[in-house]
Amino acid sequence: MQQQHVEITTFGYGHAPAPEATIVLDLRVHFRDPHVRPELRWLTAEDIEVREAVMGTPGISRLVTATAAAVRAYLAGPTDAPVTVAVGCAGGRHRAATVGMALAYALRDRDVVLVHRDLHRDVIDRPAQAADAAGPGREPADSPADTNADAVAAVRRAALGDDSGPWLTPRGWTGPTGSARG
Repeated sequence: MQQQHVEITTFGYGHAPAPEATIVLDLRVHFRDPHVRPELRWLTAEDIEVREAVMGTPGISRLVTATAAAVRAYLAGPTDAPVTVAVGCAGGRHRAATVGMALAYALRDRDVVLVHRDLHRDVIDRPAQAADAAGPGREPADSPADTNADAVAAVRRAALGDDSGPWLTPRGWTGPTGSARG
């Protein structure tokens, strides 16, 4: 039997609607946006500074771990269909791309295809105050009591470049799309 595969597409809602997917993650409201920091606005998830900002956001590591668990649950089902995950934020350059990369790493034992639909598209001009809806005090901190601390630490290390993997380095990507194969 052929191994089922996982397709992860990262995107920005500001460029086009979410693609069809089994699981859709909308990061716009609940997680702070690196776009509001002038020094990060023009960077992308290809830059370590963006990955550090996103993976340092409380709740992100838990979301990646929980999503990987949901994907594995779908894969345990009776169908051979691929499991598709769409990860979106406002522009698709910071949060969505970083979370997609971390999710691909968390699922590296599977056949994973990672596509960044909008990573290299133009920055969307929008007011900074509206872009950071999840400001200080609104986000619960990651807690070892309610997370798998080892999994969270591995995801964070991988996303920050402390672990090797072709999904993380721009050399492994072919422009705005790329693939990570486990």
